[in-house]
Amino acid sequence: IADMPKSRSANFIQWTATMYGYSEAEALEMNIADIVPREKSKEALEFVKCAFRGELVSSFETQRVCKDGHTLDVWLTATLVPGDGGEPAYLATTERNVMEWQGPRKPRGSGS
Repeated sequence: IADMPKSRSANFIQWTATMYGYSEAEALEMNIADIVPREKSKEALEFVKCAFRGELVSSFETQRVCKDGHTLDVWLTATLVPGDGGEPAYLATTERNVMEWQGPRKPRGSGS
C-alpha cells in the first residue's frame, strides 16, 4: 500500500510508496506524471485538478511505472484534505497493488 499526498501542482509532498522503488528524496523531486505511463499522464494531472476543484472523484484502477521500468496495476482511492482555513491543502491518495489485493487474474476466456 502506498499513501501519497500531492500538492495542487501534483508534486509529491510526502513519500511512503516503497512498492515503486523510488527513495523519498527522489520522489519529493517528482510529479505524478513522472510515475504514470506516458499515455496516462494527462489523465493523472486532470484527476488532481478535478479533485482540487471540489469535483467528486471515484476510486479507480490505473497504472504506475516503477523505478525499474515495470508497470504496476494499482487501485487508487483519493481524499482531498482541507487546510486550516477550509481550503484544500493536499490530495491524499492510497494506492494498492491490484495483484496483491485481488490475487492473480485468470486470462480472459479461460473458463472458470
